[in-house]
Formats: sequence, C-alpha cells, structure tokens
Amino acid sequence: MIKVFLASSSRFRPENGIDNVAPNKLNDIIQSLKLHIDAKRLKVKIDPWWECPILKKTDFILKILNEIVNHYDCGIFILGKDVIGQKYQNSITKDNDTREDDMFPNHNVIAELAMFYYAQKKIYIISEDSEIKIPSDFSGLNPVSISDIEGIKKGFIESLKGKRNDYSKLFYGKCCVYYNPELSDKFIKFNAYNHQQTGPKVHQYDMSKWESKALFVGSKSAFLWQNIEEDPDYPEKIAMTNFTSKGQNRNWDQDSKINDLNELEIDNIISFGPGIGTIDNILLASFIPNKPCYIPIDLNVFLAIESMKSIKNHVPFAIIDDFEISLCYDKLPPFLESNKLCIGSNNMFSMLGVTFSNLSMNCDTFFYNMKSIMKDEKDYLLLDVIIKNGLPRNSKGKRTTIANRVKNDVLKKIKEQKGYWELIQNSIKKKGLDPCEKPEDLDIGYFESSSNEYKTRTNISDTIIVYVKHQNNIITIAKYYDYESFKKYVQQYFELVASAKYAEQSRGVFLLKPKPNIY
Repeated sequence: MIKVFLASSSRFRPENGIDNVAPNKLNDIIQSLKLHIDAKRLKVKIDPWWECPILKKTDFILKILNEIVNHYDCGIFILGKDVIGQKYQNSITKDNDTREDDMFPNHNVIAELAMFYYAQKKIYIISEDSEIKIPSDFSGLNPVSISDIEGIKKGFIESLKGKRNDYSKLFYGKCCVYYNPELSDKFIKFNAYNHQQTGPKVHQYDMSKWESKALFVGSKSAFLWQNIEEDPDYPEKIAMTNFTSKGQNRNWDQDSKINDLNELEIDNIISFGPGIGTIDNILLASFIPNKPCYIPIDLNVFLAIESMKSIKNHVPFAIIDDFEISLCYDKLPPFLESNKLCIGSNNMFSMLGVTFSNLSMNCDTFFYNMKSIMKDEKDYLLLDVIIKNGLPRNSKGKRTTIANRVKNDVLKKIKEQKGYWELIQNSIKKKGLDPCEKPEDLDIGYFESSSNEYKTRTNISDTIIVYVKHQNNIITIAKYYDYESFKKYVQQYFELVASAKYAEQSRGVFLLKPKPNIY
C-alpha cells in the first residue's frame, strides 16, 4: 500500500467552516482521486492531515512531523491563499515587488513540503491560485491548479509511477508473465525432448517459446510434482495447514513477537519456487480480511502459470527468473518499486515446501541476496525448511544415528509417497542413465561435514545433506537442518519475528525481517 499524506492549512479542513469554498474544492479533489484510484485497482491510501493518526499524538511537533515523513511514501501539498502581508517580502520571496495584499501559503505547509522533499519522498503540489507567492527555493516546482481536477488526477498517478522495468513482458492466455531477458538461450528455446512430453494443457501456453526447469527434469516431472503436492498426506501441506490454521497460529515458540500472521501489514506475497501454489493458497488464507497480491517467481513457466491459476487472491503477474544463481536479485527490487502503485510496497517473500532445502546455492549466498532486496522495515521473509528433529526411529523402534534415520526417511518417502519414485526415474532417464529397477538399488548417503560438497552447500552447523545417486550421478539432494542451529544462524542476517516446529512432519517455519539500521 502506498501511503499519501495530504497537507494544507486549516482553511481547507471540511468542518472548520472558515471558508466554504476552500473545503469544497479540496473535498472534490480527494473524492475524485479516491474514485480514480479505485477504478484503476491501485493500492494507494490518502490521509488528509486532520485524519492522520500520527498527528493525534501529544509530543514535540517536529518529532511528530519527522515520524510522518518516515511513515508516508508521498505528500500532497495544497498551497493556499493563507497569509497576507508584505512582512514576508525579504524572508520568503526576495521579491521587491511584493505588495501588502499579496497571498502566501501557510508556513507549516511549506515546512512539511521541505521535510518531504529533503527526505527524497515523492511530492505533488496543488496551488489554489497562480498568483500565490512561494519561497524562492521552491521556484523550480510547477504546482497544478486546484481547479484542474482532471489534470490533478492524471498528474498525481503519473508522479507515483516508477521509471525502471528490467523485465520483458509476455501473456499466456490471461496470465501476465515477466521474464529476465538475460537468461541464457537454453532457457529461451524449448527443446524437443520436453516438447514431446507435454500434454495439451501445456501446449495452450505456447511453451515452444520457452525453456524452463523442465530442461533438467522434464515437463512430465512438473505434472508429477503437481500430483505429490495435491496428495493429502503431503507433509509440507500438513505442516502449513497446522501453521496457518484458521488464520490463528497457536504453535509459535515462546520467543515469537506476534500471535497471528494477520497482524502483519502485507501487500504482496512474493513466492520463490511456488510449485502449483497449493501451499501458497494455505498461507494466503491466513491474511484476513487483508488479501495480499500473489506474485510467483520461478524458472519453470508451466508451474508459475499453474500457481497463478490456482490462487484465489489477486495475481497481477508472475516473474520467470532464476533465483538459484543470483540472476534476479539485482532486477527484482527496482521492478517491484516501479510496480508498487498497483501491488503495494510491503512485501512478504516466501519460500515454502522443499525449495529451500533443495537449493543448490550456499545458504550464506541466499541470505545475503535476500538481505539486499529486503529494504523496508515492513518486508518479511517466510521460510519453511526440513528439520531432522523428530525423525522416526528404524522399523524395530531402535535408536539409530540421525544420519541413518534421515537416510531411512528418504527411502521411505521414495517407496510410499505418491509420485516420488516415478519422479526419480524420470530424472534418471533425463540424464541418459541406465534405468534403476527398484529404490533399494539407489545409492542413498550423506556428505560428511568436512567434505567440500558439504561446505559448498551450507554454512549451518549440524546439517545433514543427503544425496540420492545412480551410477555415480547425483539425482537429488535434500538438506535436513537442526532446528535450534538454523534459528541461531538466521539471526546473523535477520531479526527473528517468530518460529515454529512441527517435528511430526519434520518441518520448521521461520518468519524473519530486516534488522534495524544502526547508525
């Protein structure tokens, strides 16, 4: 939500009754702007100064004004015929032709305008009369006449728009998709092997123009993941259902700083690796009555579009980019900034399901990248990770090492979870390897903490990194984190707002926000 502060003298306040004309003019402007904003489905809220909750505080007025400047994104300033007199001649205009009956704006409005300007906030100036004298320091500004309502509507919206757009745009049916033009050719051209695997459902999006993760695992795997996510026994789905139950989370740790996700002022849920949006839909249901926009980010255009179609909230667009090799982290902030008029400015970046635990990049790299794009104090990062706490014992109920319990857990999922085994077989086929007859023939192991393989994938202590190999080729990797070690690690980068553990599903959930700047 873009928050706008409207400043004027008391002459323009509706209930003052000092001047019947001035309040009516300003009321017409406010109502016209609000109707224009609603018609364009923009996320903009205008607070006239007499409705500003911050101004109702009892404190030193300059301290309050400074809080207002920090709280709002933009200011509308009404320069009215508020002050009469030549006494302002030297101190205000440096104009020797100033007459005693010349009109000047209210000095408080000028002071607030200056504070917004030097805080580099966007400003929009409306003048009651072209003959009003303004300070010479503001002589380069061009106010819009208060009588030009159409010009005010158009000019105000234009003043809020950003200028940068580092993504190219395509449409797949009604789905608006932005993609990174810097992606290499292998992601732009759809190869013949994947094209043969796709069904009619994919063809309707003209996937021949694209290459996605299907290059590595095949489009068939996208459908398999869909089946797995829709399974009622899908552990990530169960964990998130518990985590967001009826919008009232009752499972936060004692050190959590919130009771309910709905306490957060969120405009957008920006989902990394959304799958088909099954888990995201559960998350979005927690934000009542606020309904944030939903923006999926994935390299797989098919999955991004499927998630767009399945989400009930407003989905303005998807972004096709590779967040695993740091391509999107420079482009994403200016892109979101340039679109915040339509989507709002308070973002929750989320990475749910197995995405974080399967990241190929090092954890340090990921958190560093996320820290660089989370600029606002109201930005959040929600992570859902696999944890080793609460893993089942072996079939005879005996204690085994954590590493062996993790291996047994992986093998159990491959055998029992619908689609997992077919997914691995499809990956083996995609790599051109000989078929694997049964799960027991796979090489399931884990990297030692002293190995280079371990160090390139995580810096978090007590992590178990399991691999599944076939003929010395790694088919998949999963990271099982220690809950307390993960919590301690992330606090190097972020402030921990809340965390929860679901040992029965081997899941840990962490809600993070940027650490406050210390000067």
